[in-house]
Amino acid sequence: MADTEGTHPLHTAWSIWELREMSKGNYADKLHKLCTFKTVEDFWGYWNNLPKPSQVLNDGVTKKKLGDRAIESFCFFREGITPEWEDPINLSGGEWQLQAEELDHLWDKLVLGMIGETIDPDNEITGARIIHKNKKDQHSYRFELWLRSRDINLADVIRNDMLDCLNTDNKGKAITRADCVHKTHNALELRVQCTIKGELRSSGSGKRGNAKSKNADGYIWRQDSGVIKWYLTTKELKALKSKAPTLKLYVFGIGDEVHSLGWFFMDLRTPDTALRWIKLVNSKYSGEIHVSSQLRKAPSFPSIPPPPPQQHDLPVVPPTTTGEDDCLDIGDHPDAIYVLSIVVEGATHMGPMVEALLKRCSPLELHAILAKGFWLSYSIFDVVVQTDVFHTLDVAGFDVIRDSFRLKSSLPALAALFTDMAVLPIFLCTVDRILCRTEIPVANWLPSTDLGSISASSPELRTTPPALQLKGPYPFLASHETK
Repeated sequence: MADTEGTHPLHTAWSIWELREMSKGNYADKLHKLCTFKTVEDFWGYWNNLPKPSQVLNDGVTKKKLGDRAIESFCFFREGITPEWEDPINLSGGEWQLQAEELDHLWDKLVLGMIGETIDPDNEITGARIIHKNKKDQHSYRFELWLRSRDINLADVIRNDMLDCLNTDNKGKAITRADCVHKTHNALELRVQCTIKGELRSSGSGKRGNAKSKNADGYIWRQDSGVIKWYLTTKELKALKSKAPTLKLYVFGIGDEVHSLGWFFMDLRTPDTALRWIKLVNSKYSGEIHVSSQLRKAPSFPSIPPPPPQQHDLPVVPPTTTGEDDCLDIGDHPDAIYVLSIVVEGATHMGPMVEALLKRCSPLELHAILAKGFWLSYSIFDVVVQTDVFHTLDVAGFDVIRDSFRLKSSLPALAALFTDMAVLPIFLCTVDRILCRTEIPVANWLPSTDLGSISASSPELRTTPPALQLKGPYPFLASHETK
């Protein structure tokens, strides 16, 4: 029934996407949403002005372009669902695949059958895709109809409805059940990778949990497939702990293509940690990973005994430990060891800063944000520090965090460092977004004395100087939406 303005609303809103050919970047980087519509009239307004698949998809002879870009797929999905397996709605589903020579006519039928709900009256379909697949000298076009669940009985019903729709008024060869292949989206494997001192290590494959198991909504690594090991000398470990103590571990989903699912951090300064859940950073799927870490002495191997000590007249001076191996070098002429401590005690009244931004989120994004909460984060010396998660923006509920950095430096070098930094930003973060920030001014932190003439041995510093402190509170500043 048309409304008072003469438009005909659809049961759900839909979006049209294109998948662009790119030499670099993952699948998500190639996806671009073209439009979203809720009425029949808006659909035809967009549909009649979009190129047909045969006009842009590679035919194996000519690599076609639309303007400045090449397109390898069109995707037609319900609004709020991204056309990739890792979307929470698609993650536990499946798809019907079929190959056909006819492109435009069948694509029109498939799309009209979805929005008209002649194929799926029960909202089981999440979307459809037509994609060019090129393997060596062979090329083909594949139609895909994506489903919410892996229920094969329900999938059979939808396949029959799809065949009835596609074969209606079909002047070519009829499409049969034998032409259709069912594929579940649980074929995706997860792997974790990290590099230490140029050595890349990868976990084995994590498999999706069995539907009847407690891991049905996630992936598990069985036995030792999820263990990643490195072997370091004591000296190498000390150097890493002082200069690059934070490990960045990447999580990938591997199927027909490789998908980046985000990353997480672990700190070498606290190498022994119990199993715990860590939030994936830069993940649009609000993922978490269950990890622990251990530092163990590597097993010793038989070695040739050392030769007997040589006799010599020089006195042997035992080595001494100064603790300087655990310091970060700042500047060319260090004269002392300084300790920089950063303490995050709390945060309040953050709601007004992000209210407008949250209102622009889709219902799916807002649900993920409210479920996973918020946290404060800052980065200094390539170390990312993050508070515990909190769920209210009035008063953040997290334990006080304190991080200290030992700096082997001089006052002039530290003054130059802080002048270049100008501010230390601390960000309010949530799933996939930076919401707002506060800035600690550090440019003029050190005293205005002529630092070039002062060193750790100068008369001015022969007694322990009082600690220089910058105390808050600091106001939050509006931030452009940052994904």
